Amino acid sequence: MTTLSLSLLFSLLACEPSDGGSVPLDDSGDADTDTDTDADTDADTDADTDSDTDADCELPIDYVDPGDNTINVATGVSPKVWFAGETAADTSELSFTLSGTDGEITGTINLLNGGTGAEFVPSEELARSSVYTWSVETCTDDSTGMKFTTVDGPTPVDTLVDNVYLVDLAGVDWTSPSATVGGIILGQLETQFILVKVQSASEAQVDMVGATAWDRTGAVAQYPCVEAIEFDPASFEGNPAFQAGPVNTSLNAGGFEIVIHEFELSGSFEGDQSAVNNLRIRGYLDLEGLEVGGQDACSALAFLGETCTTCPDDGAESCVLLDVTDPEAPLTDATLDENLDPADYESECL
Repeated sequence: MTTLSLSLLFSLLACEPSDGGSVPLDDSGDADTDTDTDADTDADTDADTDSDTDADCELPIDYVDPGDNTINVATGVSPKVWFAGETAADTSELSFTLSGTDGEITGTINLLNGGTGAEFVPSEELARSSVYTWSVETCTDDSTGMKFTTVDGPTPVDTLVDNVYLVDLAGVDWTSPSATVGGIILGQLETQFILVKVQSASEAQVDMVGATAWDRTGAVAQYPCVEAIEFDPASFEGNPAFQAGPVNTSLNAGGFEIVIHEFELSGSFEGDQSAVNNLRIRGYLDLEGLEVGGQDACSALAFLGETCTTCPDDGAESCVLLDVTDPEAPLTDATLDENLDPADYESECL
């Protein structure tokens, strides 16, 4: 079993519930008694009904995607919401609205990962270079009036092939897990970078490959101790926007291995191919069998406000959602060998 070294400082807060009050009844006469009894009965019934309804639905919003004022959004985007509570959502408990210059756009709602999130799938592809406004409301929360702008025209596909882009995980925006927990995980790995390469591209499809990378000599290089991450060819009809994956993979650095379920990359190429904008890395980190400070990882991370969720493949509640964004992943001179064999580097990977 792999053990992570970590010293945690916890602050324990004790909260004392307040006592409720009672309303005395006025029993001064028959007429008053009848009136008071009816009124009290109605009030009690209303209060009980409201209490039951609130208890049945608790869907606080954790975060949304795309966020307000996001640019270079794919025309095939499905706005998503993720919930902070432990109760799974039902489609009857939330609603989405999406509007463009021509008015409101219809669509369907799908639940994600057992109801911990939801997405709105528009009934039509969105227009390029256009501003859209969207909102989501649940039974207990809402995020309204958020705007995003879709990508411009397509980029020439022949200039994309063999381009390699660099993601520095130390500089990404952490949506999930928190930046604190993300820093703990990164601190255990020998790799801090991800390389993303365009293997081939056409008007119909784009084929991407990824790899972890490190900096041991003052220059970023592909990490030789794990194989590259191969994605299936994906539609490129939304050029310059793309999505690669999902695939199941694992990262193994210095004996510390994390299985990643449904690992995927998405973003959009800058018009001159000098960068990938809003490059998003998403998947589920499987912490099963890992320990932090002598206890299982999920129990330890709970003290940092992180809740393990159900893994997509095996149903075990040992996964943490990974969702990070690099606003601009630049073109790099680093190389990515999709055929790298770790067996050729055994001396470096002891």
